[in-house]
Amino acid sequence: MFKGFMIGRHLTTIDGDYIRKTDLRSNKLGHRYYSSEKTIAEKYGECLDIFAVNHGLKPLNLNENNIYDDKSGTFFEEVKLYSMLYMLSMYSEVEKIMSEKAKSLYELYIAGEIESFSEIIGTTIRNINSGKITQKTKTKSFSISKSLEMLTNLDEDYCKYIVNKYLSKDEFIELTNERILKF
Repeated sequence: MFKGFMIGRHLTTIDGDYIRKTDLRSNKLGHRYYSSEKTIAEKYGECLDIFAVNHGLKPLNLNENNIYDDKSGTFFEEVKLYSMLYMLSMYSEVEKIMSEKAKSLYELYIAGEIESFSEIIGTTIRNINSGKITQKTKTKSFSISKSLEMLTNLDEDYCKYIVNKYLSKDEFIELTNERILKF
């Protein structure tokens, strides 16, 4: 998360139903923030100021000229500090939003409303991805229903098949009897 901010120069913002990856590179700060009339620098400053007020901190009142230090070529220390604290707060906020969404979606799944469940899952995953539909988002949407179905049926042979075919070859070697990790 911090590496994405400090090296990649991007920050997560909430824009209505969308969770956006916002590009903070200096050459992008003057660009328009998605479909808003605000620039990226204005939106960034607004996000940090709202965060500051909500947590009893002094607002920074950022603009395009006081984000980067020309001498060091990086963020001013206050901007860096506020941004990192903002990111922790945003992570918590997104987690809370997704937890609430998961509860309501699970109720749809239990009620057998699979079509509505799948449609809302697709929309939610697309919204997390700044509104973009990709093959990866389609696959993730589909896999959630399949995972819940697998857990509901609890077919141990099928679970073992999934572990052996897809998981144990990569990082989950401790899930098979072939190489048991010992301490």
